[in-house]
Amino acid sequence: MPLGENVSASDLLNLSTMLKKNGYSGDISNVPPAIIDAFPELSQHYEIEDYRGGAEYIYSAEKLFVLSGKKLRKKKNHVSQFLRKYPDYQVRPLDSTVRKDCLSMVNTMLDKNSDVSESIREETIVLTKALKSFAIIPLQGIAIYVENRLVCFSIYSRINQDVYTVHFEKADYAYSGAAQIINWETAKALKDTCRYINREQDLGLSGLRKAKLSYDPEFIYPATFLTFRTQL
Repeated sequence: MPLGENVSASDLLNLSTMLKKNGYSGDISNVPPAIIDAFPELSQHYEIEDYRGGAEYIYSAEKLFVLSGKKLRKKKNHVSQFLRKYPDYQVRPLDSTVRKDCLSMVNTMLDKNSDVSESIREETIVLTKALKSFAIIPLQGIAIYVENRLVCFSIYSRINQDVYTVHFEKADYAYSGAAQIINWETAKALKDTCRYINREQDLGLSGLRKAKLSYDPEFIYPATFLTFRTQL
C-alpha cells in the first residue's frame, strides 16, 4: 500500500496499471480495511483477499507487562520462576558489543539445528542484516544476560506515536522462562512510550499462531491483498 494521505481508488488503479506496464504484477498488499470499505468499486478491478497468516497481532503494552487475568496466568508464572531462579540477571541495550553477542547466539542456534526450515534460514539472513545495520534503519532493542551469558534478546522499532513493532525475538530455551522474560522486559521498556505492541504475523504456522493467541491480543489487524485484474 502506498504511503500518504487521501489515497483514492483511482490512485491505486493508476499505480497497478503503471506497474503492470513495467513488467510487475500490479498487486497491492497490506491495504487498510478502511480503504476497502471506502471504495467498494475496487472489486471491479481487483480480487480482494484477506490473508489470515499475514494479519498483525496487536497487544496492549501495559497488559503484556502486568500479565493479569486468567488467560495470562501461565505467562506470569514463567516470568516469576525466571525471576526467582536468576535474580541477578541483567537487561542491556543493544549496543555494538551486545549486537555481536546476538549475532553469535543466532549462528550458534542455527548450527546446532541442521533441520531448520527454509523460512528460519531466510529470517536469519534478515536478522543478520538488521544487526549489522542497526543504527541506520534505525532499530532499538534489549538483551538479557545471566552470569554474562546472553540468553535472549528482542529488536523493535517505533511505527507511530501509539505503536512499536517487535521484529525479532530470540531465546535460549535451556533457560526456562527465557521466552516469557524477554517478552515481559520488552513490554516493561516500551509501556511508557506507546500504547500498543505489534508482534507481527503468524505466517499461517499453527504453533506460532497458538503462541501469539496465548498472549491475548487486543485485536488482530487484517492483511488485505488486492490482486490486479489486468486492464491492459
